[in-house]
Amino acid sequence: MIQTNVCLKQMTDRDTLMRPSMREQILEIAGQLFAERGYDAVTVREICQRARVNLSAINYYFGDKQSLYLEAVRTAARERLREFPMITWSPNDPPTEKLRQYIRNLLERVLLDRGADWHAQLIMAEVVKPTRACRRFVQEFIRPNFEVLLQLLREILPQKVPQAMLYHVAFSIVGQCVFYRLCGGIVRNLASREVPGVLDLERLTQFISEFSLAGIRHLIRRWQRSHAGVGVAKEATK
Repeated sequence: MIQTNVCLKQMTDRDTLMRPSMREQILEIAGQLFAERGYDAVTVREICQRARVNLSAINYYFGDKQSLYLEAVRTAARERLREFPMITWSPNDPPTEKLRQYIRNLLERVLLDRGADWHAQLIMAEVVKPTRACRRFVQEFIRPNFEVLLQLLREILPQKVPQAMLYHVAFSIVGQCVFYRLCGGIVRNLASREVPGVLDLERLTQFISEFSLAGIRHLIRRWQRSHAGVGVAKEATK
């Protein structure tokens, strides 16, 4: 009898350890609902019913609905970074190769789904229709990766190019990558027959890299011609 009780206790303890905590359970259910329907369409009561917890649990663990949503976005972003960590380069890697690797890494993040389905879905929802959580999401997760891209572009572009040019080039590269996530279904329907493997990761990496570098070279030549013209005009007025 004693042995049976010990076995039952061991089984109960093991089940308790394997079962997600109440906080994790709430976060998982809330993340799924927010990703499926958006922040405004989901109620705290619905989250609690699906998670089988009391309303007070939301206040205890997160404070309010907005804080819960922000934590869901953070969780999704952290998991994406864990699944697709930022790459590091050797000192000998040329800037153009580093840019190609950056584009590949970004495409992996936005196109591939390795974790829970709602992670990427919630992040894309926040990108398309920002909520009040957007500012903190950008500061904590988007900006650090964007700064890496800006630094790469500073290695490629001339030092004195306008900040607007630097940022527009960076936005263009990010936009090309995100497009294939947001419009993947449309792309497949438009071109899957004519262009087999239209969403192939390696093909997209090569195209976006070559297209972006060609555009950068054109911008550099145009800027240098304009800059040289200004220099000549200054010399003539002396």
